[in-house]
Amino acid sequence: METNFQKIQQLLSLSDLSAQERDDLLVLLSGATDDELEPLALLFAEDSSWIRKISQNYKAKQAAFTGGSKAAWMELLKQEEYLLQDMAKEK
Repeated sequence: METNFQKIQQLLSLSDLSAQERDDLLVLLSGATDDELEPLALLFAEDSSWIRKISQNYKAKQAAFTGGSKAAWMELLKQEEYLLQDMAKEK
């Protein structure tokens, strides 16, 4: 039986992400349990545009964290909140 991590790995391989971007996401997700990865696997399978969105969000968070910018971090959180609210309206 294929695990959710393997499903995500397969979906990432079909995406337009660079090899480095795919590897970065896989390293990030490698610490999650199979149950924790299930919603992400379903999301990526349903709408592959989320692969790019998650990758960009992760890179932006890395940059804000390593840059020590509280303002950048707060802006990312605002963007995430807006995105979640937008998703809730669609359902």
